[in-house]
Amino acid sequence: MRFCLSVICAFIFGLSSCTSFPARTLAENTDFVRLGDNSHQFWKSVMTPAAQMKYRASEVTTFCNIFVADTLKDHLGMETFRKVMPAEIQSPQKAYVEWQANPWLFRLKPENFSTEQIQHLADEGYVILISYFNPRGKSHLAFVGNSRLVMSTIPQIKKLEGKSASDLGSEWLPVVVQAGTYTGVTSIVYASNGWLEPKGGLFESGNVMFYLIRV
Repeated sequence: MRFCLSVICAFIFGLSSCTSFPARTLAENTDFVRLGDNSHQFWKSVMTPAAQMKYRASEVTTFCNIFVADTLKDHLGMETFRKVMPAEIQSPQKAYVEWQANPWLFRLKPENFSTEQIQHLADEGYVILISYFNPRGKSHLAFVGNSRLVMSTIPQIKKLEGKSASDLGSEWLPVVVQAGTYTGVTSIVYASNGWLEPKGGLFESGNVMFYLIRV
């Protein structure tokens, strides 16, 4: 489903804030991949118990990029997959570099969007990719999920298991659908290293980037 981001800007952030940044940061009438009105059910159908088992970490590696690629191909179509990964299934490190120059991706920059606003966009059905660069270890790829999703991962994170975003503070946003050390639905805190130190520091520094996909 297509939808003009300038319209959702007016709806979500109010006309005053729309005049402050979208005019200079968003192309006029640019459309982005959107799931529709029930992204909650979409992500539930993607991250099933069977998918958790399929993409869970092995003893030697994790499968975040494979999960992202498969989700794009199997649930959003080959056209969308080829826009995001035009030549191959990228490693997280390669995607971090190449996505910044990908004309089909629009980066949600911290000077224009808060993590709460990014979560709101995901709740409105927009497909949002996450690219995390870890200079001291494994980088990561994932999706922002709907905030109504119940958090559950393999292995379990006891403090989050069975909770949703409404049970947590805003510093735990956005909700993430991923394969990785913890495969399933979780918080951005468990999709990156050091998210809470300080709050949003990885977003502000550019180590974590969020992207919409152009139609």
